[in-house]
Amino acid sequence: MATYVKSRIRDDKVTIFKKNGCPYCRNALELLKYVCAPECLQEFDITGLEDVQDYLQQTTRQRTVTVVKGASQRTSTGRKIADGQGCEAGGGQKARKRVPCVFIGKQCIGGLSELERMSCKLPAMLQRIGARK
Repeated sequence: MATYVKSRIRDDKVTIFKKNGCPYCRNALELLKYVCAPECLQEFDITGLEDVQDYLQQTTRQRTVTVVKGASQRTSTGRKIADGQGCEAGGGQKARKRVPCVFIGKQCIGGLSELERMSCKLPAMLQRIGARK
């Protein structure tokens, strides 16, 4: 799985690993489309690719989300998380991989929450890698 991920991350691109139907992935993509040159934005659907999701979680240190039907979302350490940090609806109690996973160049910046928090820094970061709109 390392080969799959590493072969898609480029120094001069913005890369988003996402899942189909995920509203957080959709919002992250919309935010990136607003500031990033279209030819520099690449997205990869990792729906169903559990090995890739596990690899991204381990290497980026993004926490898993525990989803309990009818309850708020929590990280693997039990911390309540803010909206936009977890994704994937479903019943029962399960650990879910956190998406989206956004890279600017080869640097992982995290998910939607991190992207939103650093939105004022995005133009400068994109300029440095030649990906600014």
